[in-house]
Amino acid sequence: MIKAAIFDMDGTLVDNTPYHIRAFEIFCERYGVTDWREKLPHGFGMGNDDIMRLIMPEETIRTKGLAALGDEKEAIYRRIYAPEIRPVEGLRDLLGRLRAAGIRCAVGSSGCKANVDFVVERCGIAEAFDVRISGDRVGRCKPDPEIYLTAADALGVAPAECIVFEDAPAGFEAARRAGAGRIVALATTLPAEALAREKGIDAIVPTFRRLLDGGISDAIPVSYFQRQGYNRCVVILTQPLDYRKEKNKLLPVARAVLREYPRMVSAMAGRHFRYNAATRYVREEELAGRLFVIRPPEPLRVGSVEKDPEQLDRVYQIGRTAALECLPRVLAY
Repeated sequence: MIKAAIFDMDGTLVDNTPYHIRAFEIFCERYGVTDWREKLPHGFGMGNDDIMRLIMPEETIRTKGLAALGDEKEAIYRRIYAPEIRPVEGLRDLLGRLRAAGIRCAVGSSGCKANVDFVVERCGIAEAFDVRISGDRVGRCKPDPEIYLTAADALGVAPAECIVFEDAPAGFEAARRAGAGRIVALATTLPAEALAREKGIDAIVPTFRRLLDGGISDAIPVSYFQRQGYNRCVVILTQPLDYRKEKNKLLPVARAVLREYPRMVSAMAGRHFRYNAATRYVREEELAGRLFVIRPPEPLRVGSVEKDPEQLDRVYQIGRTAALECLPRVLAY
């Protein structure tokens, strides 16, 4: 049973990766470091000491010290991000629902205390968190599980009773090693297709707004329109013929957050049955000649928040090709 929620900060509470990158750009220019762009992605989710060891010359580290270098970079980050800061879409609503449901919340971040305080206070969500664990409060940052183990202990629950919201591989590993009950990945720092390759993730969402999926009661409402008298329906699907929807892995969270709406929870619990039944019905009607169906020949393999123009064009071309191939049959239908 889920009793608590632990949120990473960077890329989870706020979609701030571009600002950290810009801060590193300014910071590295000061020290003449030019190869930091290739190295920095390997440090996402880690603490500042580890990141500095990754990108800064050893001589600079010896001269300035890890703590001073980290403080300097983070001061740049806070200065440039302050005018633009805002929480990830849907976060405030989710935090309010969790608190109303009695789910205690914590921040578990490899970032320094100054950054954690900066984010939760500037976003107006400080009161939502019972615990704040920052990288400078532990001996080992992510991917070590200490941050999440410490947060769970401070909340008074077992790690298995926690749901963790994360965005980076180091954080996923930390949550897995801590024994988190559920892990939800946000596609802010990395695209959804990259997150899909990570082990142990229960769900991938673009923002917190997507935790409640659409089409819960009737995702393919073709039978409704048939009952209204429409006998020439064209159904366009985004999944191939052999796709089967699986059970919602976020039901424990839904039961806690939506406990005042038991019918909604019940609908979410059975959504995969209804969806798969709907696709079977669509196929039966298609074979009987009562529906015309356009579907991709294979999985599109693209995230719901994909931003890469090449990937978007690739998917567009698949859809366009499928539509053109079907066009004569659509006209005849």
